[in-house]
Amino acid sequence: PSLLGAAKTERETSKEQCHFDFSDKFLPIGLFHRLVCLCVAESSLRNSKIHAGTLEPPFLSRHHLRAELQPGESFTLTEEREKQRITLCVSSDAMAPKVLRMCDSMLRKINADIMSSGLVWSPYFWDSHSQKFFSYNEATS
Repeated sequence: PSLLGAAKTERETSKEQCHFDFSDKFLPIGLFHRLVCLCVAESSLRNSKIHAGTLEPPFLSRHHLRAELQPGESFTLTEEREKQRITLCVSSDAMAPKVLRMCDSMLRKINADIMSSGLVWSPYFWDSHSQKFFSYNEATS
């Protein structure tokens, strides 16, 4: 992915659901690309085993991924290096918990396998009623 251009796809997934904030320490170079590789592998696996080739192929650019886990339901990941975060958007609210769990699990795997569990991030979730983000700690209190 590091050789890809910076362009985004013309068909964006518009519902911003969450972002993973790494600003307490830093967003390591290469972390986003490792996460993208795991997401593409998951999408490809689902396409071949569950959906019989009906998923659209993933779209990649240098700081952006759009992929499907179910036909017609996509998600995007965008690396925002200047803000030290990765933003997750989904095409449907029903798909949000599944994609969130998948991305969080993948980040934890990368943290354990590659980063010696030294990676620190905080998830923030979008509240459409108040029109602002709130932290996981705020959500559980």
